[in-house]
Amino acid sequence: MPNMPVVLDHDVGSVVYEHVRKMIEGLARRAVRMGYDEIEVTSAANYGFTIALRDYDQNKDFVRWVKFKVRRQLFDLKRRKGTKRLPLWTGNSDEFDLEFDPPDQTTEEPEPFDLTAQLVRMGDDARAWVSLVIDPPQSVLTTARELGWGTGEAANRASETAAYRQAVFTFLRESGWSNRRINRAYYEACEVLGG
Repeated sequence: MPNMPVVLDHDVGSVVYEHVRKMIEGLARRAVRMGYDEIEVTSAANYGFTIALRDYDQNKDFVRWVKFKVRRQLFDLKRRKGTKRLPLWTGNSDEFDLEFDPPDQTTEEPEPFDLTAQLVRMGDDARAWVSLVIDPPQSVLTTARELGWGTGEAANRASETAAYRQAVFTFLRESGWSNRRINRAYYEACEVLGG
């Protein structure tokens, strides 16, 4: 992938961009390797940088903030374009099926999510797990807060999610579920719900 265009006229944005340029280019290269258009990827990555620069909170690590915003823009690009992959290998050593081009899904409206229909597809344990997440008892909420969920003290959103998930796991263990049963229910729920 060629270098991303950068105009250096000694403004603050250009100097800051140079500080994170290699990271942004690396994230963009990964998306291009997955089969996305290089120009669209470069545009999305640079737009993510401008959003990060505009919305930066001084209390956060700048490089992580930029990485988060760039990844977010690349994820949005992937979501808009649907699942697009590299050309399929035909079996011959140097030949690829260059006709492979998944449909662009930007014009189709996604079907509304129907939780009830998804719950019907799950086993009883997975349904119980999901119900604890959606409508938790007070003990789950208390444990989650003790672990850092919803307090703003967690390092990032993933930490808050992990704290909540751990609270659900703790509740189920205290209810007599084995770790294996909890994990099976969790993975079944994730599989059915697409997460």
